[in-house]
Amino acid sequence: MYYGEVDVFVIIPSNAFMSIYATVQLNEDDQAFLREQAGGDEVIFPTSSGDDRSRFDSCEVLFGRAPREWVESSARLKWMQLGSVGFDDLLTWDWKTLGSRIQATNLSGFFANPVAETALAGLLAVMRGIDRLGRLQQAAKWDKMSLRPTLRSLQNAQVFLAGYGSIAQRFERLLSPFDCRFTRFSRSQKVADERSALASSDVIFCSMPETPDTSKWFNRERLSWMNRDAIFINVGRGGVVDEAALIERLKQHDQFAAVLDVTAVEPLPVESPLWQLPNVLLTQHTAGGTTDEMKDMIKFFLANLKRFRQAEPLQGVIHWSQGY
Repeated sequence: MYYGEVDVFVIIPSNAFMSIYATVQLNEDDQAFLREQAGGDEVIFPTSSGDDRSRFDSCEVLFGRAPREWVESSARLKWMQLGSVGFDDLLTWDWKTLGSRIQATNLSGFFANPVAETALAGLLAVMRGIDRLGRLQQAAKWDKMSLRPTLRSLQNAQVFLAGYGSIAQRFERLLSPFDCRFTRFSRSQKVADERSALASSDVIFCSMPETPDTSKWFNRERLSWMNRDAIFINVGRGGVVDEAALIERLKQHDQFAAVLDVTAVEPLPVESPLWQLPNVLLTQHTAGGTTDEMKDMIKFFLANLKRFRQAEPLQGVIHWSQGY
């Protein structure tokens, strides 16, 4: 089995019971569902009794997050399944050492469908004026003649995909009925002329992870290359955008619009201009949500748990040196 960036083979007999420390935020029904579906494995949830450290130390599996010092000093922990895709806060840990004994996985691919659907909903809301119509309805104001000429169509739009993981691929499939044309940019797919590609795009879709290479990738210069009536969508990480430069661009050109599921600071501070800008649609990092999100996350974990028992490759293995 692959652990971090060294090969370590750890076989857990399929009939051996394990202890799982679960810190993901589950309600009582979901906790009961996890315990039931885990079979004979012991599932331990944090308590307020003060003995959580010793209970954690008895576990081979972590479902969620735990303090760094707990993970580093644990003699039993073999695998941690994050309850998220992002892990920016863990990048400073010593994975060169930890990776020799602990495998870490995230929810890579888990949120692709709902996030892509939210991005499409936001895009169509801006293009078809649904966001503005909502505000007009609240004000009981009829403004058909001024609104109608500003509406745009998604048909045949040119789309720049910044990042080409599972979310971008799903978003591309959702746009296929609209006969959109795509430019794909990722670690493995470069664009010969970034300026021309961004300038000619109607939609710029960002699903990049935040790494040292992508931090503020959408800087003032790249934002200035975008068309004045382009729509910028960010469902990746707030840190890949120079937010001050984005706000300036939005203030300068009211036809330029942004659909933002993520921001540099979350929750977004009340003093941020993004709250008030009429050409911004904020989805408040809800894009990955569904009514069955937590149960589906448990099922994802249980499927990986089965693979872990059988010493099979796990889904969502984190590559620490690459930042995703």
